[in-house]
Amino acid sequence: MHLKSILHSLTLGALCTFMLLPLCAACSDDHPASTQDPYLKVETTALNFEETASEKAIPVDCNTAWTCTAKGDDTSWLHLEQSEQSLLVSVDENDEKNVRQASIVITAPTQEKTIEVSQLGWGKAILLAPASASLAAVGGTIELEVTTNVTYEALIPDDCDWITPQADTRSAD
Repeated sequence: MHLKSILHSLTLGALCTFMLLPLCAACSDDHPASTQDPYLKVETTALNFEETASEKAIPVDCNTAWTCTAKGDDTSWLHLEQSEQSLLVSVDENDEKNVRQASIVITAPTQEKTIEVSQLGWGKAILLAPASASLAAVGGTIELEVTTNVTYEALIPDDCDWITPQADTRSAD
């Protein structure tokens, strides 16, 4: 009788083990993307356009669904086309004198990024992207994108020996 109890206990233990085995397998790391924390990475913080109609693509790295919205007083000139890993931003020609501005808000479930958009008008203006930047004490490089409809010259004062200009990389795009 004692042997029968032992066999019954072993059988019951083995049965429980086989029943719990699928549950343990379900907890495996077969799908790491589904257990990752959601993220949204957009490096662009500002977009500047000349007065002509044009477009620029912005890389968007996100592991969840995301949306984009144009915000501002009048955004009818600003068009957004979303794909899985990028956002195509296009603008209509600006036939007004002044620079026009709007924002693009990219939203994922737990994060939000804002991109400031400016477009030249026919009046004289200079746009910089980014509008401001800072460096750590060890130094580094800042790249400025200049969008303008006037001739300009970038000057560094003689007493700013800690600033070193790089080669001019102006382009017509």
